[in-house]
Amino acid sequence: MGKIAKERLVTHPEDTVSVFKRFMGTEKIYSLAGKKYRPEELSALVLKRLKEDAEHYLGEEITEAVISVPAYFNDLARNATKNAGELAGFHVERIINEPSAASLYYQCRSQMEDAVMLVFDFGGGTLDVSLVECFDNIVEILAVSGDNHLGGSDFDRLIADMFWKSCGLSENRFSAEDAAIVLERAENCKFELTGQETAQMCVTLAGREYRMEVSRKELILQAEPLFERMAQPIRRVLSDGQKSAREVDAVVLVGGSCKMPVVQKYLNYLLQRTDIAVVSPDYMIALGAGVYAGIKERNADIRDMLLTDICPFSLGTGIVNYNEPGRDRMSVIIPRNSALPCSRTHIYCTVCDNQSEICFEVYQGEAMHVEDNMADNYHKREFYRNLGTSY
Repeated sequence: MGKIAKERLVTHPEDTVSVFKRFMGTEKIYSLAGKKYRPEELSALVLKRLKEDAEHYLGEEITEAVISVPAYFNDLARNATKNAGELAGFHVERIINEPSAASLYYQCRSQMEDAVMLVFDFGGGTLDVSLVECFDNIVEILAVSGDNHLGGSDFDRLIADMFWKSCGLSENRFSAEDAAIVLERAENCKFELTGQETAQMCVTLAGREYRMEVSRKELILQAEPLFERMAQPIRRVLSDGQKSAREVDAVVLVGGSCKMPVVQKYLNYLLQRTDIAVVSPDYMIALGAGVYAGIKERNADIRDMLLTDICPFSLGTGIVNYNEPGRDRMSVIIPRNSALPCSRTHIYCTVCDNQSEICFEVYQGEAMHVEDNMADNYHKREFYRNLGTSY
C-alpha cells in the first residue's frame, strides 16, 4: 500500500496495480502473483489497512465507516464500494459523495450564508463537479456531473507520451519495467511543474540517457483534449443547476491534481474568475466525511447540518419501440439530479391482449435506447454468485 506500492509499480509492474477505483462495479479482473482479484477486493485490502492504522492510532476497535465515492459513481460502483467496506470488516453506515463531503467541510469552515458553490473534485483517477447551495444549516446539492476516467494519472500518461515522441522512441520496443520508469519520471515532472515554470525529464533506457524539457505552456497546449473533457462536466452541471458562472459565489478545488497550476489557470479562463479557493485539497474530502460522522453521532462540537443529495443518473425502464422493433426505448421515471430520497409513480400498460407477465428491467443513464444505458444487474449477480452459479 501507499509509497511502497508506488515503488513496486516500477520494480514489479506485472504484480502491482493502481487507479483500480475507476473500475469499481465492473467485471474487470486483476491477476497479481498468481491470484485473481476484483476491484472491490483490492479496495477492501486498502480499507483494511486504513482500518488497522486507525485502530493502532486510536487504541480502540473500529466497526463502522463513512466511505466517500465519486459523485458520478453509478449504482454498481456504489454497491461494490459498500461490499469492499464490509469485506474490510466495517459496517458501512453511509456512502457519501466526495464533492458533498468537501462542500460540507467548506461550509462548516467558512460559515457561508445563502451561497452557491461549485466544487471541482479532480483526483488521481476521477473528476467530479457539483453545484451546491448553502442556506441556514442546509447544504443542498443542486446538480452533479463528472468523468470517472479522467484524473491526474492522465496527465502522467500525457507527459510520458510527450517524452517518447520527443526522443523519437516507441514504447512498445521497451520492457514493462522501462515503461513504468518513464511513467514514474513523468509523474515527478508533473510535480516539478507545480512549483516551477519548466521541468526536465531524464531517463536512462538500455544504457543510454534521454532528456526532455517541458514547460507549463507546452503542457497546456498538449493537454487540450484533457481540458475539453474537464469543461464538459462544468458546463453540464451549470446547465442542469440553471446557474451561470457569475451566479456562483465560490469555486472550491478538491483533490491532489487541483494543485497543478495549469488546471487552475484553465479554470480561471473557463469560469472567468480568479477567486478560486484551494483549501487542503488532499484532505478536504476526508475532513468532510469526518464532519458527517460527527453530525451522525451528534457531537456537541459540530453544528448540526442537513446534507441533501441527488441522483447522478436518470433511472427508468425499457418500453417497446414500435419505430425500431428490438431496440427498447428508455422511459425515464426518476430524472438525473432529482433530490434524494425520491419517489415517482408511472403507469404502464401491456403490449398484447391477454398478456399475463411483465418484466421491468431498471436502467440508469441518459441514452434514448436502453441497450446504451446500464442495467442494474448487481443484485441479480450477487444472487447467482451466492448460489455458486454463473450469470
